[in-house]
Amino acid sequence: MTHYRRRLGPGKYLLGFDTLTSTQDEGLNAVKRGDRSVVAIQTSNQSAGRGRRGAEWRAPSGSSLLITYILSGSECHPAQVHIISFIAGLAVAEGIEELCGISTLLKWPNDVFSAGKKIAGILIETAAYPPPNPDPVALLGIGVNVNTPSFPHELSETATSLLQQTGREWDITPLEECIRAHLNSLRDQTRRNGSKWLLDRWRERDDTTGRKYTLERDGSLLRGIARGVDDDGALLVNVNGRTICTLSATSADSSDMHL
Repeated sequence: MTHYRRRLGPGKYLLGFDTLTSTQDEGLNAVKRGDRSVVAIQTSNQSAGRGRRGAEWRAPSGSSLLITYILSGSECHPAQVHIISFIAGLAVAEGIEELCGISTLLKWPNDVFSAGKKIAGILIETAAYPPPNPDPVALLGIGVNVNTPSFPHELSETATSLLQQTGREWDITPLEECIRAHLNSLRDQTRRNGSKWLLDRWRERDDTTGRKYTLERDGSLLRGIARGVDDDGALLVNVNGRTICTLSATSADSSDMHL
């Protein structure tokens, strides 16, 4: 397992690997070591990548942007970390559009779509540096299908890649740099302008409304239709004429590709 170290700022580095079990796992290892100089983990291949609810990520080696950013700050507190999903989704969507010139939409809570198919996914997990300064951390995992020429039959109707959308291959490094620039900019703007500003930006790309979701409430599994998100980032789901706000729901009308 070879790796390289790329400087991203004063005392801050991206660690790159040929292969890993998961960029999320390697990011968590860095946090557990208390290594605050490592702010990103990238790999060309994952042997045990995962997504929401522990599902498996599958991507041909070298075909995808597979990266975990190690974020710190007040929005990384577990009670606020869901806001990072909106920041990250916008960053990926805007980065893809700027670099590749294709239109993108967003599906709550963590999917980026192009031409009606999923092109990127996001996974956020929380951790904390060890004492004596146990600052909260968000492990922001991003996977973008870049140069994947085709997908297995079970994903061919729901997944796409930059190659499929544009007819050409793309260098993964400039894509990562573009997404990271949007991520940093959106974090700064959200701190200045507040979460409502962010959510209004996100709603401009909303591809959630009208989709089917399932959620659990009082021990029962409920099914309903999404009606957008509220100003706290919660999903609004219409269940038999009643609107329920939730931060935990699962899309019920499309297959997921996972990080």
